[in-house]
Amino acid sequence: MNGTTRNCQSGGIGYALVTAAYNEEKYLARALDSIVAQSVTPKKWIIVSDGSTDRTDEIVDRYASQNSFIELYRVTEEHARNLTAQVNAINRGFARLKDVDCSFIGNLDADISLEPTYFESLLGKFLQDPNLGLAGGFICEERAGEFWSRRANSVTSVAHAVQLFRRECLEALGGYRPFSWAGADTYAEVSLRMKGWHVQSFPELKAMHHRPTGSGFGNLRYSYRGEGWISTWGYTLYSRSSGWFGAFRANLTYWAL
Repeated sequence: MNGTTRNCQSGGIGYALVTAAYNEEKYLARALDSIVAQSVTPKKWIIVSDGSTDRTDEIVDRYASQNSFIELYRVTEEHARNLTAQVNAINRGFARLKDVDCSFIGNLDADISLEPTYFESLLGKFLQDPNLGLAGGFICEERAGEFWSRRANSVTSVAHAVQLFRRECLEALGGYRPFSWAGADTYAEVSLRMKGWHVQSFPELKAMHHRPTGSGFGNLRYSYRGEGWISTWGYTLYSRSSGWFGAFRANLTYWAL
């Protein structure tokens, strides 16, 4: 264990995670195994089971019994299954971290697994750049038995599935904004840049995405999470690689005032 690792574990320099999970029994154990195996484990990991009816709760309970940093939080009230619900579940998890002594807080999707040194390396990036407010790795999809970098990956944008915030940045944002048409991750990125913070993804930090793109909440959810663009019933709202982003950013500028 190197000096950076020891420093990240001491005092309040560590990190905490939140995962929103709805019927994730097929993928969640893989995510749990990858976090338990991290060279620097989180100080707390809140897994919000958002009305799950499968074995999600049982799986989390089993891992929590062996790893004190894992906590299951159940949401039982009925509500619509949409992107707003996912954001609300994540924000509930963020709220439960208010008394956790750590400097970084992140979202991790339930269908992601990470290499063992992922968070050790990512925390090192934050320590090297005091102006880095939001960071993460590149999402990789499985093709022909191997994981390959997703085409929409960009060093200037961090996928929602792996966004890790400097704590003061997340608190200044007040968590994610629950827009009904998605875009909470992009709102966070633009808002932080407007305040002078750096936002960056690192290609050498790989996050393996195990769910086939297009499942889950339907094409809306996975167009948003998967390919870096938002669509609603076939209408493109914005793309990071197109001029639409400029108009989208202009609106965010207005909302962030």
